[in-house]
Amino acid sequence: MNTIKEKTNRYLKIVRWSDEDNCYVGTCPGLFFGGCHGDNESAVYAELCDICEEVVEGKIERGIALPPPTVWRAENVPAGVDKSVFEWNPE
Repeated sequence: MNTIKEKTNRYLKIVRWSDEDNCYVGTCPGLFFGGCHGDNESAVYAELCDICEEVVEGKIERGIALPPPTVWRAENVPAGVDKSVFEWNPE
């Protein structure tokens, strides 16, 4: 994994509607606390992706290890585990 975007793709991003807040809320629980919110689901997701990239880049710049991934691809699955269960292909 070379790029910040590729590293960021290892973390689950969630955008959900919040009746309490009356807006969409975006979070990435495996990477950071907090998130973003707004009226447009796509815009919230785009903002969330930007935030995730900033967090990953900041950790790398400060020499802080990234947390374990929350999106599993076959190459990340520990030996002895059925990798077909975890296969994910974004294309």
